[in-house]
Amino acid sequence: MNYIGAVKRPFSDFTKLLIGFVFLVVPILNILTGFFVRGYELECGKTAMKKSFKLPEWTSFLKLFVNGLLALIIGLIYLIPFFIFLFISIGSLIIEVIKNQTQITEELIMSSINSFTIPSLIITIILFFLGIYLIPIAIMNFVTKYRFKDGFDLLTVFKKAFTGRYILIVLFILAYAIGIYIISSLILYVFGLFSPELLVLIINNILSALTTFIIGVTAITLIGEAYPKL
Repeated sequence: MNYIGAVKRPFSDFTKLLIGFVFLVVPILNILTGFFVRGYELECGKTAMKKSFKLPEWTSFLKLFVNGLLALIIGLIYLIPFFIFLFISIGSLIIEVIKNQTQITEELIMSSINSFTIPSLIITIILFFLGIYLIPIAIMNFVTKYRFKDGFDLLTVFKKAFTGRYILIVLFILAYAIGIYIISSLILYVFGLFSPELLVLIINNILSALTTFIIGVTAITLIGEAYPKL
């Protein structure tokens, strides 16, 4: 695995990095434009499968948007079991709040807890992390031919996900992301010591856009490179 190459990849073409940054830097609007970036990241994963680590061109924007949207839908579907158990776990509390139009208090929480609540919460947490763990492989399976149904080839997804190589990649991505966010937070903290609030907010948006693009490209490059061998 070319970990160093994956880390360097987002910085290999400043113009392409800048385009991704622009799509992500404007708050609220980036909810929509972020689908272009997500689609672009998928292209980065697809080229990495073929051992091509040059950043792809920003072209076919409609395709990027649609593929980015489909990737999100795939991810949400994998999280459906989590959402179901989450509702089972805290559903009675939510219903009580809505029905009585009251605030969530410690007494209300305690009264909503029963013998099924704690086990269901544990299952909910497990399902959340399992879904998050499987989603990248499912999306890469989708990316191979850009067929939506391929994202739900569970036999392939589970076979590739539960391998030592993929576990190491996930751990590396997690550590890398934490490191990037720590550096970003330190930079923001330093600026916050002597800068006005508006400037700090602008810097925060800039750092958030950069870190999102950098981590996204690096992560999917590693997964894409490893995917054929998993």
